[in-house]
Amino acid sequence: MSEIKEDPTVLKRRSDDNDAAEIAEKSASKKIKLDLQEPEKLDVADESKSSEASVAIEEKEAIKPSVVIDKYIILPIATIGCGKTTVAQTLQKLYPYWGHVQNDDLPEGRHKLEKECLKFLSSVSDASKTIRDENNVLFVDRNNHMIKERASFFENMDSLKAEFFGTDPTVEYKFHYIALNFLPNRPNLLQDTNLWDLTLDRIVKRASEHQSIKTDDKDSRAKTEDIMWGFIERFESLNPESLPDKSFEDILTLDVYGEGDSSRNNVDIVLKQLKEKFPETLDSEKSGAEIDEAFKAALQYKPLVRKVWLRGGKSVIYTKKEKVYRGKAVGEEDVGITSYVSPNQLAFAGTLKQRYMDFLVNEIDMDGNVVHLLDEGFVTGQNKKREKRSQDGSHDAKVKEAEAKESKPEDTKANDGAVNESKTAEDSKTAEESKTEKSTEEEAKPKYEITDEQKSKLIEALGESDFNALIDIVVNRSKMMISTNKFESKQQRTELHQLLRNAFNGKLESITNSDNTMKIAISNRNSRGNRNGNQQKDVFGIGPKRSHLHFVMFKQNKDTMEAVNIIGKLTRMGTKMIRYAGTKDKRAVTVQRMCITGGDVGRINSLNKTLRGIKLGTFSYRDEGMNLGDLKGNEFVITIRDVEKAGEDNQKSIKEIITENFEGLKERGFINYFGMQRFGTFSVSTHEVGKEILLGKWEDACELLLSNQEFVLPDSVQAREIWECTRNPIWTLELMPKKCAAETSILRTLADSYRSTGSSKFESNVYFQALMKIPRNLRIMYGHAYQSYVWNCVASKRYELFGLEVVAGDLVIDDEDNVAKKVEDDDEELEGGEDIRKAKYIRARPITEEEVKAKKFSAYDVVLPTPGFDVVYPENSDIRQVYVDVMSKDGLDPFNMQRNIREFSFAGSYRTVLNKPKNLEFHVRHYDSPTDELVADDLQMYQNFKMETFKRRVEDEVKYEFDGAKRFLPEIDNNKSKLAVIVKMQLDTSTYATMALRELMKIDTTRRGESLSVRT
Repeated sequence: MSEIKEDPTVLKRRSDDNDAAEIAEKSASKKIKLDLQEPEKLDVADESKSSEASVAIEEKEAIKPSVVIDKYIILPIATIGCGKTTVAQTLQKLYPYWGHVQNDDLPEGRHKLEKECLKFLSSVSDASKTIRDENNVLFVDRNNHMIKERASFFENMDSLKAEFFGTDPTVEYKFHYIALNFLPNRPNLLQDTNLWDLTLDRIVKRASEHQSIKTDDKDSRAKTEDIMWGFIERFESLNPESLPDKSFEDILTLDVYGEGDSSRNNVDIVLKQLKEKFPETLDSEKSGAEIDEAFKAALQYKPLVRKVWLRGGKSVIYTKKEKVYRGKAVGEEDVGITSYVSPNQLAFAGTLKQRYMDFLVNEIDMDGNVVHLLDEGFVTGQNKKREKRSQDGSHDAKVKEAEAKESKPEDTKANDGAVNESKTAEDSKTAEESKTEKSTEEEAKPKYEITDEQKSKLIEALGESDFNALIDIVVNRSKMMISTNKFESKQQRTELHQLLRNAFNGKLESITNSDNTMKIAISNRNSRGNRNGNQQKDVFGIGPKRSHLHFVMFKQNKDTMEAVNIIGKLTRMGTKMIRYAGTKDKRAVTVQRMCITGGDVGRINSLNKTLRGIKLGTFSYRDEGMNLGDLKGNEFVITIRDVEKAGEDNQKSIKEIITENFEGLKERGFINYFGMQRFGTFSVSTHEVGKEILLGKWEDACELLLSNQEFVLPDSVQAREIWECTRNPIWTLELMPKKCAAETSILRTLADSYRSTGSSKFESNVYFQALMKIPRNLRIMYGHAYQSYVWNCVASKRYELFGLEVVAGDLVIDDEDNVAKKVEDDDEELEGGEDIRKAKYIRARPITEEEVKAKKFSAYDVVLPTPGFDVVYPENSDIRQVYVDVMSKDGLDPFNMQRNIREFSFAGSYRTVLNKPKNLEFHVRHYDSPTDELVADDLQMYQNFKMETFKRRVEDEVKYEFDGAKRFLPEIDNNKSKLAVIVKMQLDTSTYATMALRELMKIDTTRRGESLSVRT
């Protein structure tokens, strides 16, 4: 295998041994001949001791060894990728008594390689307690590509020999050094492109199967190429005429460039030359078939030792455990998704999200309107003109002010004179000016008109006396008042603040005192929310500034939280000030409403110059803010490419299959499953973590999140391996990507504990604290995922038993009990968010037998609860029992969902079993290239409108209106080779578009499924 530099990102010339350079210099300066050194002279002060030592040396030299044991040490001379490890593995499999010391398996340290070699060569048998003569052949697996490396190896082996073999003068251990020269007669490897291509190809094919070299991504491959180039640049050929290479007893010449597999050929060369020159190293001759079998096995070699470089050049070596993955690829059946509404329809396959443009999502607001980007914000030049027009005063007023300044005497003598002049001017105001000021003051008094309902609510909240005092403030501009009543509830205070603001058009300001009374006064220039008066002016034509700035955000290939973080960073405001109704996918083009509390339109609009992949527009000021869940759903325009029949045993055309399946989806809908993205894309499903949290097994929950998995974020694999093998949270944290929010949160807590205790055995409360450091939305999501898993299982069973039939005991939403309540919207895709939706409960009731007979409800009205402490379960015993059966396997009880930790006590919610997409339509398009555009997104459509307007030379401003027909680009040529289906539909909140596609295509929506290729 190869040698690794001190720092993989910086090419250094170094030996694996820390003091190799020092040893080489010492060897060169003393001109030492390594195999013919004379004993050093004793430096002893005492003459008698010197004499005794001399006698001992003479006696030792007089004793000739009666036993000579030969030790054969094979050293390759190569660079990375020459095949030395494959040759070594093959030879050891043919001759198991051979030793194989792999340099990359050893930690950094003084003489580590030489000591490991001597340890093998001098192994002691427990039976005889003598040096075993079987361990006579050793393959030292290192490149040995530099002269100083070879020099230090020979000298260290000689100097450390007595430490391992002892000093018995009757036994001689004779070292025979044999070189395997992989690169003979290659004076200039830097220009050898054949060698580069050959070795690089081998390294790339090996991918991550190396102790420290990786090529499975662009960055790691670039580093690997730098390392390889450094080895080639430093390579020094063998020179048997001079030291240290003169110490080799023989040099076996190999051929890296040979025809066929050069490593297999080199094995034959080594065996042939060893048989001729060192037959004692081989106990038997092997057949070609035996060699082939050993070589084949050697190619499957995967080192278990891993070497990882941390900051500061420190390396960590650990032994990788084989096949220790937690979990597997999560499939639909694993999370309860098993049924179709129309199971007998034929399937078709396709590719989803091949391009961002293939997945368009537009939010639907609370009024049922689809949100579109209707502009690109305000143009900077126009902003400047508006600001100039909106400045205080007119041009004439400024001219008069300048003339007045010029008419003042330039040489005022003293401050007193200036004060007197000011006072005289003030006293000499004309009656007309006073009248004007009085008139202006009257006009400045707030005007209002409150409704009877607002008046009634104000009297109810404040009382008759305080209401009259309030009116006096408004009419006569009285000083502020303090309410008699106290408002202990936050909801009461919030409602009163809003009532005052709405009733008096924001001209009153109310503040809660420490004793929960209310202070009310006229809002003025210095009041909260009315500071920086210049910003109140309608510079952008959207009205005066109010409490909340609303706008539309168009984004591409960014999830909502990423976009929020970018806006927060650029504006230097906290992300909690930025509100949104729901999160949207990353690999998509999405349009949604946003809101910033106290936001300034000029400041936010200016971000359009900086933002990439994000466009902000359609700005407006409003008094009301926005909360998570303030939407009715989403409109999807989904392009499925590479469409083809999933099976070849049917006679129908692909277009017939698409049409029939589309009609089935339109008429019968689909089972409203929680989709696969609810359960994550790793091998460990999020619902498994949720199960451990609900059980109170904090350690198991943390271990699941940190575990090594077959399918996991590639950047995190090495960190997970280190955690599994070393249990060191500090090392693991250093290598864990920051985007793994849950994992890094846990590791920080464990690392703090490790630093304070020095132990990797953590108490249960430490794991609990680690879990609680995970962002709140994320840690709550795990419990919701488990609820979703149970719901999916129950929904599958319910449809299996009753299909589209309504039966007594089914649940429906109790409209009478929900007149003043809102439906709870599930917190779909909250990963990484900061906001958690406030619980808004609804109530359900069982359907009676009479209602079933009267056909009062359809199957599309039936709901099922997610397990919780505040839900009603179906009265049908079969369905009710499914909850018990599913959860009892996990040690949980659906009727006991309250926990000591409030966050992990789930009330539950209701979800319709079946769902029908609204405004469903589909289009078929032919195309050739994956980059062919088949639809236009909102930004393209607006920019196309501007271009058309410009071409027509339209002088008057034309207002842009969204035209849905222009969303789908027309079919130009239906003879193109590939087929795509474009599906447009509107879905309610918390409804997964992939579940509708699953019903349409009759395929598995697992990301790694064969029929639906989901690009990530």
